[in-house]
Amino acid sequence: MSIVCKYCKSIYPDGTAVCSLCGNKLSVTSAPTRTTLDKNTSKSEFFSFVSNIPVIAENTQANLYNRTSNTDDLHFSIFQKDNYKLNWSKVTKSAENQNKRTGIILTNTKGCGSSLINTIRKKLSEYIDFKQKNGVDYYVLDLANQAVKNIYTGEIQNSVDIIKKIYDIANPEYIMIIGDFSTVPNIRWENKSKDNDKYVFSDLPYITLDTMSPFEDILYDFDAKIKVGRIPTSAKSEFKEAFSYLKTL
Repeated sequence: MSIVCKYCKSIYPDGTAVCSLCGNKLSVTSAPTRTTLDKNTSKSEFFSFVSNIPVIAENTQANLYNRTSNTDDLHFSIFQKDNYKLNWSKVTKSAENQNKRTGIILTNTKGCGSSLINTIRKKLSEYIDFKQKNGVDYYVLDLANQAVKNIYTGEIQNSVDIIKKIYDIANPEYIMIIGDFSTVPNIRWENKSKDNDKYVFSDLPYITLDTMSPFEDILYDFDAKIKVGRIPTSAKSEFKEAFSYLKTL
């Protein structure tokens, strides 16, 4: 007997509990009865062999990551799965019971480019491990690969709607945005103050979960909202330097 992950189709020996590729809990399935085909292969053996060949899931960003850290893969795959609501509520409840806080690392691997994906994975794993020791449990939300029922359009309102769905289940205390404004969008408001800038650009909607302009006399309760920061770069050297700096804070 072998075990096949229903999400990424990786095959594991009987008794394996969790997929090391995507973090999914595994269930038992039949293994292929043959590992090779030859002239003596019967028709039934051929179809049994073919039907059990694992199919690699398309556009699975997790397949591109290097696993160089002790960080549980759930930190990278939690929002990629259809059961993200249950998993997110469980990890936030577990963090609460351990007097830990939770946060989301918001990025877009498609926007960052394939050349940066391995660096992102490595540095985020290191940072997640580091912050866990300091009482904050971070989970990665990749806008390019998420199961939250919103198709990512690249618009700020769409990004905020995705965060809202997660916040409504259990609210994170922090959001760290990885990427510049073309990767993870910010908002542009008409500047109604007295200075000469025509527009004001801001990440405020990720804090308030509202895209209404503060120039419209909107009152926000910042004590009850998310604390947000951004590393506004897709350059590998700057990305590494930023994370090295964050670990000194």
